[in-house]
Amino acid sequence: MQKRWHYIELVVDKKLPIEAESRDAGASDDSCMIYHYPVEGRDSTSGYASIFYIGKEKYENAEVGEKIWINVEYAD
Repeated sequence: MQKRWHYIELVVDKKLPIEAESRDAGASDDSCMIYHYPVEGRDSTSGYASIFYIGKEKYENAEVGEKIWINVEYAD
């Protein structure tokens, strides 16, 4: 099975709250935290709507109604 990448143009419909999870259940400091940056959006070509997880910088700069490019990995 080979992994492939392509890009989609995503229309941001809504920024969702940042999600955080601890890599170490006993730790309380931020160094052990993993953050996820979700947005509700839709593929501008197909109209497919979903929750997409994007990078921190794109999340911080994303505005509702804006189109952003994200890379998507899939297996053949």
